[in-house]
This record gives sequence, structure tokens and C-alpha cells, in this order.
Amino acid sequence: MNWKLQSVFIFLNVVTICSSKLTVKTEWGSIRGFYEKFGDKQIRSFLGIPYALPPVGPLRFRKPIELVKPFKGIYKAKNFGPACLQSEADRDRHTPNSTISENCLFLNVWTPIDASEKKLYPVLIYIHGAAFTFGSAESTSQRGDILTALNDIITVNLNHRLGASGLAYGKSDSIVGNQQVHDVIMALEWVKRNIGAFGGDSNQITLSGMSSGAILASAIFLSPAVKSGLFNKVFLMSGVALDQVAIYNPNKIFKQTKSMSSSLGCSQYASSNDSFQIGEVICLKKVEAKAIADTEENRSFYPIYNDGDIFPESPARIVSKKSFPKGIKFLIGTEADESFFSKAFSPTTKKEALSNMELLISALDITQLNMTNLLMKYFDGLDDDNATLIHKRFDDFGSDLQFHCPSLLYSVAFASNSQNNVYIYRNDYVTSNFDPSERPNGARHSDVQRMFFGDPFRSPEIYKEDRDRDLSRFMMKTLSDFVRGKELFWDSIKINGNQSDKISLPRWRIQNNESFDKVDYDDDKDICLEWAKYYGLQI
Repeated sequence: MNWKLQSVFIFLNVVTICSSKLTVKTEWGSIRGFYEKFGDKQIRSFLGIPYALPPVGPLRFRKPIELVKPFKGIYKAKNFGPACLQSEADRDRHTPNSTISENCLFLNVWTPIDASEKKLYPVLIYIHGAAFTFGSAESTSQRGDILTALNDIITVNLNHRLGASGLAYGKSDSIVGNQQVHDVIMALEWVKRNIGAFGGDSNQITLSGMSSGAILASAIFLSPAVKSGLFNKVFLMSGVALDQVAIYNPNKIFKQTKSMSSSLGCSQYASSNDSFQIGEVICLKKVEAKAIADTEENRSFYPIYNDGDIFPESPARIVSKKSFPKGIKFLIGTEADESFFSKAFSPTTKKEALSNMELLISALDITQLNMTNLLMKYFDGLDDDNATLIHKRFDDFGSDLQFHCPSLLYSVAFASNSQNNVYIYRNDYVTSNFDPSERPNGARHSDVQRMFFGDPFRSPEIYKEDRDRDLSRFMMKTLSDFVRGKELFWDSIKINGNQSDKISLPRWRIQNNESFDKVDYDDDKDICLEWAKYYGLQI
């Protein structure tokens, strides 16, 4: 063989070997990814893999339908799938440069370069947040590439339907409700069956999410409709599935769907306000997708309970009865300042603050019980002339209402079974990309996710202090240890009874000007235990 033919042979052989490492054979068909490099670390990326049929036309508002027809040839997984249906304004703010489409049920996989069926790595599945209404797995802060590159785990993220297209409810299979929950479940089942082909360990899967993504993850953990064995660890950042705070009464979402139908001109085919007739359903399935995203109602859809499927009863009742899976490890945490609802108010007196609190409680329809005594505790020892501290305590109330107390109470409930290990954290750390005046009360909602997913390494021009990168690396290492099933550096929750002094809540405390591995004890315990009765929770 002359030297020219030998060179061609060697070149083709190298190409074949590289191509074979980038091509995986799943039950759906062969999928080819590509190499990406971060610093000196190379990984394999597989983008835009469909996990369900496009939910368009007659399939709009229905449960997702599994892909059963194998793909012929090799599917080139080199580009992200479109973002799910949302307004163009939301897209431009949160996931610019993405296309928007109802055909959006795609997932992405990032693996270490040597992952194979003979060398398996643990898997983290991440559900993006954004109020159930906007966002995309393509958004740079939501990607798992850096986490994979710097920590040698496999990460998966995914799109699920949003707003009305993912949550409209019409009391029938045609408009089933909780569509986005069903989407995520189908993606989990796809990963469970196929991740081995990518070099993922199907027996070491962590389900995770941020904000509404965490609410969806906890809903899937709690739902009796979900098959066991899809995951064995759960990582929740700022969100749990709690009645009225995050998971709504179905009657409220039914009325919202009816209102949207009227806005779209489809109510002309309705003969009843209590059901959807065939003409109205057909109209809703034929209307232009963009029109749905642009309705005023689209921003106010939520998952529901009492749907006869995902939640045959309320999440609070499931948690109170302790009828959830056992043998699961949890990592659950919140930010210092989680207040959303309360940001719409600026009380300067205790009377004004209390009035605003009662207005928020009434709007959420959390309880019929009188909460005045609990609410007044936020202002104990406070004079009316201290407007700054009054507003701070009002924000504390908002954080406790939406995130701090639901997350802490669920953590305690999960830990009440000794087969579950529950670790908690609180993030106060303000990164260098924010002026301290923007974060006067510490880290705000979603700040921690960017650190866990390595954003300071992706955007060093924004994060100007090396300490941000050092902390992010430490947080990624801690998360990866959790995904691998390792013991963490602080103790899990210990329960020896339902009284406050019988509950031990060690937590990882992430703060500026402190060691990265600081541990203290949660000081929200007593007031959150009081909140429990208003949530209808028995801990």
C-alpha cells in the first residue's frame, strides 16, 4: 500500500471511530451528536431529540403521545428544538434567538466524552422554571453542558408545554389539564429507557428543577400516577407542589380556560358555562397558536389537583398522609429573598402591611382561618416609624408564604420517614454581577441555579470576581456528589417527633464573606410550623 492510500485509510479509520463515539443507538433509532469543548474538557452533546409526537392540531391540549415509529437513518442532534408556545415578548426577554413552535417536545443530553454502555455515569434531569408560562431548555443558563464538562455527570434538560397549551383544563381528555406534567413524565420514561445508550446509569437518576420546574418535579414525586423507579433522587430549587400556592383548584383553571375561549372567539360555539361542547373544542384546536400565547389569560395557568390522574387528591393531603415514595434522597433549598407577590406592594406602616398581607392571602384562597395572629408575629417589637424594617418583614412574609415555609415543611414531611434522606440549604450569596443595592436582602429567586450550573464560567465578563467561580465550582461539586449518591458534608434532617424541639434542621448556608461549607440550623422552623395549619398540612 503506497503512502497516499495508507494516509486515506488512516483518515477514514479515525473518522469512523470518532463517528461511532458520537452515534448512539436508542430504541427510537440512531442519534448522532457532536463534540463541544469547555476549557480543556471535551464533552458530547446531543441536542433537539424528540421524546413525543408534536402536540399540534387534534393533539393540542391532550396528553403527549409516545413516539413509536422508529426513525430511519441517523438523526442529527446538532440543534436545539424550538421553544414551546409563549408570547414573543416573553421569548425575547428570557430565551432570545429561539424559535417558537407548538412542535417543541424535545430534550437535550450532555455526556462525558468517554461515557458508553460499558462506562456509565449518573444522570441529572433538569426541568426549567419560568412561572409555567415561558422559558426554554435552550436558554444558556438552563443548559447542562458546563455541569457535565467540569463534573463528569450526564445532564439532560427538556422542553415542556407552557401556559394554556400546557395547562388548560376542560374536564375531558380533549383538554386534559396538567399537560406539562404529563410531558415531563413522558420525557422521564424516555430517559429511563434510553439513557444507557448514551452511557447513563438508569439506576442513578436525579430529578431536578428550579421554581416552576421544582414544583413540577415535586408534583411528579408525589403523584400516585407516576411509575416507580424513574428516579431515586430529587433536587428542588425554590419550589414545591402545594395547594393554592402552586397547584390550583381545578374549578379555577376551568374558568380560566373558559375565559380564554371567549377571548379567542370560541365561546360562540358553547351552550354551557359548565362544559366544553365539541364545536368549542374544535375551535380551540384550530385557532392560531400565537393567538393563544397572546391572550391575557395565558399568563395565569397552573397545574391542578383533583384531576383524577396526576393528583386524585390535593398535594397537601398526600403529604399529610405520608403517602409518597420511600427510599429517596432529597436536596431542597431556597434563596434569602424569594418574595414575588409582595414586591407589588410598598407598605410603610404595620397597619398597611397587615392589610396587604390579608389581601394576598385572600387572593390565593389558601385558608378560611383567621391568620391575624400569625401575620402580626412578623412585626413583633417593631415600631411604626421604622418603614424600612417594616418593608423587610413584609418581604419575609412573602418569601415564607411562597417558598421558605412550603419547602421547609415538605422537607420535614419527607424526612419523617427514616428511609428518606433530606438535605437542605439556604442561599444568601450575592454574585458580583449585581450591585448590592439590587439585592439588599440577599440572593433572590433563581440566583442559585446559575451557580449550580456554572454560569460564572460561561460568562466571566459578567461575573468579575474569581470568588464567584470558586463558589460555583464548589456548588457544582456538591451537587455532583449528591447525583452520585455520595454523603454530603452536612447532616440530613433528623426527626424524633412532631414538636419543634424534636426536629433537627442542619442546613448548608451559602453566604458572602463566609466559608463555602458553612453549616447552621434553619431558624424558620417555628413560624413555618405555624404556617402548616393554614396550608392544611399535618407534619
